[in-house]
Amino acid sequence: DPLDAEESEPEPQGPELEEPAQPETPAEEPASSGVGSTAPALLGIVERLGLADRYSREREEIIKEQAEQAFDCAVEVIKVERTYSYVPDARFRNGRTLTGKLHGGDCEVTVQLDETRNEELDALQPGDLVRAGCKLLKWNTIYDRLEMRQS
Repeated sequence: DPLDAEESEPEPQGPELEEPAQPETPAEEPASSGVGSTAPALLGIVERLGLADRYSREREEIIKEQAEQAFDCAVEVIKVERTYSYVPDARFRNGRTLTGKLHGGDCEVTVQLDETRNEELDALQPGDLVRAGCKLLKWNTIYDRLEMRQS
């Protein structure tokens, strides 16, 4: 039957059926920020530290395992102040200590930064992001935060 042949013909496909192009830049991070983010390995360590028993030596052991490893991190500034504790490395004695939250996580941290960055750090406002390569120093149980030093 000639009518059956007309019904079974496929409909023509044209450009109107193509998927719309997706934006290349994710909505969460502006393309112009250039600050980067915290290394996933560091976020994993922070998670392990957070889950460790407060009164065990587990946190000390985790820090000791990773002591020589440098991690990229971005920290959202809470405050910047002079480094008051004695630091054996002279580069940090007149430097600044940044207190903030790890970008990509919710852990509060302090980072001791060397004095070559003082001018940059003194100009920061709460909420600004700072990027640094950092090494782990210790877990501060009083403030429940990770302490690090610029590598």
